[in-house]
Amino acid sequence: MAVEGVLLDIDGTLVLSNDAHAQSWVEAFAAHGYDIDYAQVRPLMGMGGDKVIPQLVSELNDEEGVGQQIAEHRKEIVINKYGPQISAANGARQMVEKLKQEGLHLIVATSASQKELDLMLKVADIEDLVKEFTSSDDAENSKPAPDIVAAALTKAN
Repeated sequence: MAVEGVLLDIDGTLVLSNDAHAQSWVEAFAAHGYDIDYAQVRPLMGMGGDKVIPQLVSELNDEEGVGQQIAEHRKEIVINKYGPQISAANGARQMVEKLKQEGLHLIVATSASQKELDLMLKVADIEDLVKEFTSSDDAENSKPAPDIVAAALTKAN
């Protein structure tokens, strides 16, 4: 069976953003009175906020109250404070260009919000190359649950 398409991940793959995301979590929790160590957060990168928050403070979630405030604050920190410092992985654009030249169907599958996704596509310099995306809006459960991958496969046919 020939390969017809490629699901692309953004954070930690096409852009080197995992450290920025981890530090943003630390700062967002601190702003709401929680002392969370960077070493606790860093291994959780790749998971969506709905998984990260209760892993760090079991009584919180990203859908209500302080947990929701922390999640929103983290997005603002990563976009506004760390966004300008995030860089593309070496060869990210060239790889995506090559995949496109090969005629492969490309779709980004990420648990990021649309606003974060827009930033990361610009950082990776691929916003002109990839026209299909799934974001946290397209999946009920974030990574490591397979929902975002299933949503991307469905969207890409």
